[in-house]
Amino acid sequence: MEYLCLFLSDVVVFWLLQGALLVLVLYAWWKELVANNRRREAFAVVKRGEESWAWFPLAYGIASAVILQLINGAEAGKNYKVIISLADMVALLYLSFFNGWFRNKIIQFVVASKEKKEKF
Repeated sequence: MEYLCLFLSDVVVFWLLQGALLVLVLYAWWKELVANNRRREAFAVVKRGEESWAWFPLAYGIASAVILQLINGAEAGKNYKVIISLADMVALLYLSFFNGWFRNKIIQFVVASKEKKEKF
């Protein structure tokens, strides 16, 4: 029980979430790099429609609100909250607006949720 309390403490969970965001950014960057190398072989340009672009600011806004609330609510990193917040916002900005792989994941999530059939 003692280990569970330690593992679920603000300090551990906060740094695990920060590490997960870093891993997500690095993975998304790597996926984009691999996709760009493949595009050189078979080149195609796709322009997103207005409806698709409307989801990216929404995703950024929701993710930003959640991340900032977690940073402000946690005691971990209390002397570095400004720099942590800035780094996280830049990471989310990159993911939401500049990384094609992550943008595709946002659209896949939206499409899957729209196509989900409800059972009553």
